Amino acid sequence: DGSLKSVLDEEKTSGGTREQSVAALGDEARLIILHDPCDIRKEYAEEMENLGKVRDLDGKLINGYSTFNTVAVDVEGKNLYPVDISVYSNGDEHYVTVAEMKKFEKGKLEASEDKDERERSEQIEQFVEEESYINLPKLSQKQLKEVSYAFKGKNPEISLCHVLDRQFDGKDYFEFIDQELEDEFVIRCKVSRNSNDVEVDPQTGKNVAVKLKDVEFEQSQCDVIKKLKVKKKVYQDAKCLLEWGTLTLDEVDYSVVRVTLQDSQGKAIYKQPMLLITNIKVKKGEQIGRAHV
Repeated sequence: DGSLKSVLDEEKTSGGTREQSVAALGDEARLIILHDPCDIRKEYAEEMENLGKVRDLDGKLINGYSTFNTVAVDVEGKNLYPVDISVYSNGDEHYVTVAEMKKFEKGKLEASEDKDERERSEQIEQFVEEESYINLPKLSQKQLKEVSYAFKGKNPEISLCHVLDRQFDGKDYFEFIDQELEDEFVIRCKVSRNSNDVEVDPQTGKNVAVKLKDVEFEQSQCDVIKKLKVKKKVYQDAKCLLEWGTLTLDEVDYSVVRVTLQDSQGKAIYKQPMLLITNIKVKKGEQIGRAHV
């Protein structure tokens, strides 16, 4: 008669997953929380609910859904648990791109001469009032908060360090984790990020910011890796050059780290170094490893 009917929805799945991870790891003094988006590719699907567009491994747009996933691991790296997942689609009418939201907030959609844009402005306004609009920034911050609160609900003294990739390189994320959640973070920077240093452009004579990937850091340390395997190539006596300093954004100081892998002759293994930004105060190279940077 339908009385035993049950629907396994996203909130039940996420809530149950969080409960299991908190029960398993909640008594730890410190946890590393790893967050990462991932696509669910449905290349041959045609009539699924709110079917959106994602990219395949070759960069081609195909049908599919998007997810934002969280796992937690103890500092020894021995215990790893899935913590949370959000599933969403850019094919959902409630999906509002970051660019759309910026235009909406500036009133550009409402004042547009295009009828469709004006109607979209009214729709977004309704979604904002209902708090029903979705996009990656909103979903990711909501998930980070729920994960942080879940672990602190069991253990208020627990230390959490959130680790995220380049698409989360933004001041809004830094401030949200540091000031609202009061947690630590390590976020990979985009190679285009500027440092606080400036230099004179010889062609224009104007001051321009020096890129973080090129700036001279205050401190450095070089470690030798006896055997390093990258893809299918093995490097003997590879060098790991760690350089670190400070980046100030809106009067807030963050530690920045540049990691360069080199072969035994000093030639860079990767075209670009890895850049990291964190609210952890880095004073010596050994901290970088302990912070799972």
